[in-house]
Amino acid sequence: LIGWIESYDNFVPLLVDAMRHLSSLTFDVCSSFIARRFVSPEKKLISSSGLGNPMWMSNLSSFTGQLFKKYAGIEIHGILHMITQSLNEGGDATSRVILLRELLVQM
Repeated sequence: LIGWIESYDNFVPLLVDAMRHLSSLTFDVCSSFIARRFVSPEKKLISSSGLGNPMWMSNLSSFTGQLFKKYAGIEIHGILHMITQSLNEGGDATSRVILLRELLVQM
């Protein structure tokens, strides 16, 4: 599912809506997978044109923001901890800043 979200932005609202059938444990696992994707070293942090954000980052950030907005019971502390840790470590935290922006905009 995460691969679909990263590749196709039109799946984001459909998958967010479909998630209503999942258990709280599944939401926790999904949150963990999302956090891992954002810190994955093999993901490109800039688009192939060099301008703007790559599609995977925008789509996954949008999905994450919409998911946490619609299902308020999901554990958000793990993602927020990942964002703050990566910002404190320095280096390129572009994907984490974009995720944080999307979370704030959606909520």
